[in-house]
Amino acid sequence: MEIAAYCLRLLLDNYNNDIAFLAGLTGFLVHAKAALDSLCQEINLYCELDIGQKPNYLTDTERLTEPQNLIALTKKNAKLGRLAAEELSGSNPWFATFMFLHDTEGTHGKQSPRVVPIGVAAHDIEVGDQKVAEFCVESLSRIDRFTENSYSLMM
Repeated sequence: MEIAAYCLRLLLDNYNNDIAFLAGLTGFLVHAKAALDSLCQEINLYCELDIGQKPNYLTDTERLTEPQNLIALTKKNAKLGRLAAEELSGSNPWFATFMFLHDTEGTHGKQSPRVVPIGVAAHDIEVGDQKVAEFCVESLSRIDRFTENSYSLMM
């Protein structure tokens, strides 16, 4: 999360500089998603869900939130299962927008068409009903909150 926060600072500090803004945005999205993936792996291990390939049972956000895995999680830890289903489902408007932005602007997703076109002033770009920077600030806060709530439910 610290690297995601650093990239967010780069994005905010260069809000009118296309290349620096895009570098900050890409870095933020990749590292914020990686933080979620790491948390999902911790949930997988803590709840002994065995999601992923043996012998390591690695998982990510998309795998944890598959319906059968959320059901298994809810059976092991009902509150954590409900929290994950609420926060990380495609029906959550924030998460759906986060994943869309990640998949179009992040390095691991689809690269075309981009949401943030090169040559357009960064401060004019919106995702959903928010400016990109506002959305990223909200996203960092939501991921932090989800992480803290998840850890409290795993104790």
